[in-house]
Amino acid sequence: MDEVTIKVRLSARSDSPVEQRTPGLRALALTSSAFAGGPDRGPVLERAASLLADALECGCTIRWLAERRGVRVAVGHPSPEDAAWLRGLVVKDRAGIAGAFDARVRQTREPATLSYAWSALLRLWTSSVYWPYLESHQINGLLVMPLCTHQTVVGVLTTWREQPRGAFDAAEAAFVEEVSRRLALC
Repeated sequence: MDEVTIKVRLSARSDSPVEQRTPGLRALALTSSAFAGGPDRGPVLERAASLLADALECGCTIRWLAERRGVRVAVGHPSPEDAAWLRGLVVKDRAGIAGAFDARVRQTREPATLSYAWSALLRLWTSSVYWPYLESHQINGLLVMPLCTHQTVVGVLTTWREQPRGAFDAAEAAFVEEVSRRLALC
């Protein structure tokens, strides 16, 4: 199956009732595609972040904490320019957008959801490194999911929605949660 077919099948924009009811199947397809490039964690996380960002039309970071050389962060965004900007910001501060939520998710092993968010509010929980990005992008929703294996958090998946898209719906949240479960196996 080629990449174009996978993106169409995974698209969150579809109004198909079957697609909205099957977040597990969609997560399986996305993670299978991410793992198809080989077992190396870095490329798998980069591919997963990119596929997730395209499928849900959202920003995405995946922080893998269990690295010998420190934390690895994969970035995905539907806009190549914004993805490059975010990669530059991650080099300066790995905590990411809403870094305080990331810390809380690592501590509790529970997801964090902001159904109604806005960029000015997120500044309270985000490093000042990301403030210029928040000032130029209106964020509407945030999902922060732990990547857990055997009750240990090995990473954190963060997704956010920007204007004109609205917050994540229940099917999209279930999809992101299932993707996070599968990526923890990486």
